[in-house]
Amino acid sequence: MTLAIVQSQSESLSQAVGRNVRGLLGEQRISQTVFARMVDTNIASLSRRLNGLYPINCDELEQYARALGVTVERLMQGSAW
Repeated sequence: MTLAIVQSQSESLSQAVGRNVRGLLGEQRISQTVFARMVDTNIASLSRRLNGLYPINCDELEQYARALGVTVERLMQGSAW
């Protein structure tokens, strides 16, 4: 199954990545609580990042991709980058 990627012009890179991560979590049936443990962070911090309230840094982007078994490029799909 593929995700439909639609990005508004006001969406930041972190918001696009967060949207893609949430979609993949749903596809893989992984809860945010479990994913937070997988990437060694707390649920509040992860939630803020996935909702675009806090920026996602390069190390986190790579860590999220590795944990989900996808490329960094896949997480950035639909972003202006």
